[in-house]
Amino acid sequence: MSIFLKVFTYLVPTIVLLSITLLLRPVFSSISAPQWQVIEWIPLPIFIASMSLCVRFNRSRMFFMALAVTISYVYLQWVLPNLSGFTARTSYGVFAISLPALLLFFIVIKEKGIFTLRGTTRFALFLIPIVMVLVISYFDLYKLGGLIFYQFTGNQFFTLTPVPQMALVVIAVGGFLLNGYLFVNPSAQLAAFLGVFISSVLLLHDYQHQAAALLFCSTAGILLVAAVIQESYSMAYLDELTGLPGRRALNEELQKLGNKYTLAMVDIDHFKKFNDTYGHGVGDQVLRKVAAQLASVGMGGKAFRLGGEEFCLVFASKPVGLVGEEMEKLCKSIANSRFALRRMEKANKDGKKQRLFVTISIGVAEREEGVTKPWSVVKAADQALYRAKSRGRNRVSI
Repeated sequence: MSIFLKVFTYLVPTIVLLSITLLLRPVFSSISAPQWQVIEWIPLPIFIASMSLCVRFNRSRMFFMALAVTISYVYLQWVLPNLSGFTARTSYGVFAISLPALLLFFIVIKEKGIFTLRGTTRFALFLIPIVMVLVISYFDLYKLGGLIFYQFTGNQFFTLTPVPQMALVVIAVGGFLLNGYLFVNPSAQLAAFLGVFISSVLLLHDYQHQAAALLFCSTAGILLVAAVIQESYSMAYLDELTGLPGRRALNEELQKLGNKYTLAMVDIDHFKKFNDTYGHGVGDQVLRKVAAQLASVGMGGKAFRLGGEEFCLVFASKPVGLVGEEMEKLCKSIANSRFALRRMEKANKDGKKQRLFVTISIGVAEREEGVTKPWSVVKAADQALYRAKSRGRNRVSI
């Protein structure tokens, strides 16, 4: 799968949700004032749910993003409409710069916990824009207030939005960095973060309408809920190092299999040698590179990491003969690859880069009479793997 297709796949839910939000925008604009008195409270349960999930799973970055969205909604719905003149203009300008900057900050920082010492200091970041507005308004600092709306260019294009040019610079930098992160390390979580960022930009552009605050803040909240759920799933089912599904996912996959399937147990030969000779960093790279090749195996095989250097491939509705042929190809492909690993890429005396020689051993077994339970088939494949290793490794045994 190409990187562009992978990124697009992750972005589909975000694109769909944002599209629905934009389609609902005209509908919500026609709602009467009495109806708004009820509808305006709808986003709050979404925010509470997102922050509660973040606390439950200790996701500090998403918690503070959800808090930023919640504060944004309260500000636009109940605070800004009660301000006027210089104070209203200044508070919006500070808000327009602060919201994307805070979101970007919380996206790129590392997890430090929510109610830890480092985590609690991040609550103070929300006080900065509030203090700025209070100081500028109380002391009538018109020059400082005007600086917020400083125009870098008089191009008419920038008159199409009320967003200050200073904020547009922050948005442009944030959008560039987020897209870069997404293409370097594609994930559903980053796709959701990008959706939250885009929702905030649309919110800033359309802030003068009640429907904007409700719809775009709700969209951001829903995306954060989805991101927490997705990350929780990844923690439970995916191996962090290789990105492959883990043992728990394999257990569930085995329960779904029918009466005809074949399993292959894969083990990296002499893996301990890589760790002992080159360090665990190189060992981790070997695991990732082998896992990447297993993930792209043919015949519809699904790869799982059981732990250490051991993997399992599941072939639903495939006979052992065909799977054995595919495993022979896989074994030769890995043996013929010369892994140029980051910590190994140093020149020899002859000027050539070192290459690491990696091989695997594979044991294959299918469900058959007498071996009908999934974990019995796993055990049979494991025994075949032992035979492959005892016969010299770098081979397939059935």
